Amino acid sequence: MISTGERDKALALELNAENRWLLYLYLSMADESIRTFEMELEHMKQTERSKYPNMKNHPVFDFLRSNPRFQKIIDAHKMI
Repeated sequence: MISTGERDKALALELNAENRWLLYLYLSMADESIRTFEMELEHMKQTERSKYPNMKNHPVFDFLRSNPRFQKIIDAHKMI
């Protein structure tokens, strides 16, 4: 478990988009994770880079799987 102080330090870091997204996942920040997925979806469609297998199976996504917004994102990645 990460302490509040460590969490705040991690969130204060200047990170690129991919690392920021991973940080949100590891901190189980659902709204921020989903918002990042939504913002990146169009880019992923254009580059045909789907994260579907990971999103469907990796345990780091477990906390998101019951979220309807996340389910829509998974469906979009499946189509890619």
